[in-house]
Amino acid sequence: MIPAEDMHFYDEPEFPEEEGAPPRRLDFLGITFPPMQREMRRRLHALYTRARVTGADQGQDIAWYVPRTVQDSFYAFLLTTPDPLDLPALALDGGLGHFARADFVRRWIDTPVFERKAQTIARPCLQGAGLEDPHGLFEVTGAGSWVILADLPRLNGRPVPRTWEDLLHPRYQRDILVNGTRGMISPVLMWNFYQDFGLDGLTALGRNTADIRGGAQMARYAGRPGPLGAALSILPRFWAFTVIHPETTRVVWPAEGAYATPQLVLRQRETTPGAALTHAFLTGPDWARGLDALGCASVRDDLGVPPLPGRVRWVGWDLVQSGRMGGERATLEAAFQQGLNAS
Repeated sequence: MIPAEDMHFYDEPEFPEEEGAPPRRLDFLGITFPPMQREMRRRLHALYTRARVTGADQGQDIAWYVPRTVQDSFYAFLLTTPDPLDLPALALDGGLGHFARADFVRRWIDTPVFERKAQTIARPCLQGAGLEDPHGLFEVTGAGSWVILADLPRLNGRPVPRTWEDLLHPRYQRDILVNGTRGMISPVLMWNFYQDFGLDGLTALGRNTADIRGGAQMARYAGRPGPLGAALSILPRFWAFTVIHPETTRVVWPAEGAYATPQLVLRQRETTPGAALTHAFLTGPDWARGLDALGCASVRDDLGVPPLPGRVRWVGWDLVQSGRMGGERATLEAAFQQGLNAS
């Protein structure tokens, strides 16, 4: 419980970027998963407010920004700038389309701008997934995972799937909601299904897809009658945590392993007080517990929280840094759309 006298610390912060101001040189840019965005904004606002009171900010204003959406493009120019002075002292990347992009990594990996350090993930349930950056450029603080949410009444006697492969069976035709935005399947799902089942697998998934939705909407309508639900949903686990009708739904952790994406920290060698303060927060136990409470998984193993229900898998650093994700994306999307648009 937050003491009444401290409530003002946790107000929703205001950012000049959201008021039409130009980009700033940032101590911290935080691109994170949807349920964490508001929580991170509030917690960092409280952290920096206290730092100003105690002097932990060393008298320097901390310039920071946590966008409301992963797709926010306000600082997209950072991915292509050749000027290191444009770059934030510390960045958090919650997806594969930002700082982990192959062209960004190639531009900076052989320069002295960013800190490089080998990492060994301590938490047993995240070991063996290959989440650690082999170049040591990115530090993994946690991972989000994608799971299957079954609406038991809508299955109407059909079996609850156990594996990702089960979702390709014709028995689920036009009865699966797939996570994505603006009519496009999530890249995490698209690339993992492609690696596991090829282009034919993507077409089969498209054929079984009823619609492409955001995870929050899937969780809201699962387990209740009405036109907006489906027998199965593929969504981030953090949205499955918000299901309104758990009595008529079941979360399935696929036997092959939940598809995952790591949350990555990128840190400049020449840091700032604000960046150092934020790095300690992102890697500390309080935020780690918050990740687990919200349905993600911290890499820390000293929190006393239960292990994940099963193993995680992800597409891997070789693919992410090969440049193929941009060049081949249209081919994969076309295979999925072929099934989605089939009569």
